[in-house]
Amino acid sequence: MSLNQSFEEPLITASTGGRGGGGATLTPLGREVIQAYRAFETHVQDEAARYFMRLARRARKVPVSRAKAAPVMRMSAR
Repeated sequence: MSLNQSFEEPLITASTGGRGGGGATLTPLGREVIQAYRAFETHVQDEAARYFMRLARRARKVPVSRAKAAPVMRMSAR
């Protein structure tokens, strides 16, 4: 199903080819749908960034007892 069929009004209008060729034009509703999609996309990206930043912060706060400790080198004072 195309987006044009998903809405009660068309999102684009198409013209058939001829000497100058055909084409498609966004309707006002089509422009509105694109703006809404871009706003939604920005919101989702921002939320995803915040979510993964929280996870990264939590990962850095793992207690030493649960984390693999690096081997300790001891130097003698000879």
